[in-house]
Amino acid sequence: MHPIRNITAKVLTNAVGQADRHAPPAAVASALLGALSTLRGLVGEGAGYTQQTSLDDFLANIVIAHGLDYCRSHGHAPIAASLPKCPSDPAAAAILDDAVQTCLQLNSVDPDSGSVAMLASGLLEQLAARIGGLPGAADLLQRLRHGDLPSDEDPPTRQIFRLQ
Repeated sequence: MHPIRNITAKVLTNAVGQADRHAPPAAVASALLGALSTLRGLVGEGAGYTQQTSLDDFLANIVIAHGLDYCRSHGHAPIAASLPKCPSDPAAAAILDDAVQTCLQLNSVDPDSGSVAMLASGLLEQLAARIGGLPGAADLLQRLRHGDLPSDEDPPTRQIFRLQ
């Protein structure tokens, strides 16, 4: 593993630990979702639409691979976890957004941008730990692309994992 990836992992671990000390788990989950959205936006600004779409595909593939593993071991599809509906804590959001920006700076010396992949999967893993599993790929990507909380008028969706 490239040494920059070790540093990226430590920055993320430290940032999540600090966010946990400042906010309850639901607010940290919202801040983690916001950090994924920030990462997606910064990748789009810095590397363009193609790389942003590649990041979307990477995140969707993590969710799909997890679902396939679950199907193989349990004999049925997992139920997707609901994304957080509460606003993020401002301190937790600032800590995690700063970590995303720091890790993107570290990525500039990574020969193959593996730090971005490590950061994205780490943020998704931490989010899953706080919401009780991985969300549906479509719900996750829609929330990352639009970045807003669902309105009270939107019916709650309980999505079964499915390949699209």
